[in-house]
Amino acid sequence: IRVEVADAYARYEAAREARELARAGVLAAEAAFAARERAWEVGSGAIGDVFDADVELTAARVRQIDAAIEARIARARLDRATGAASEASP
Repeated sequence: IRVEVADAYARYEAAREARELARAGVLAAEAAFAARERAWEVGSGAIGDVFDADVELTAARVRQIDAAIEARIARARLDRATGAASEASP
């Protein structure tokens, strides 16, 4: 059981870290999108660059959602491994 708990904990920590990295990725993609949009508005950038930045922003948001789901799954597995899930059940 200790090995199962240790493994579940390691997976949970990795998932939490991935979630934070994904959050940072969204912030970076938002900044890149805003910069490309401003450049296009003042005439120094191409609309294609704005579209590309929008696609990257959407992809970053999807990665963030995926990472949040994985973190929840990892937490549920950790709870199950430690018995916390059964204690929370009525």
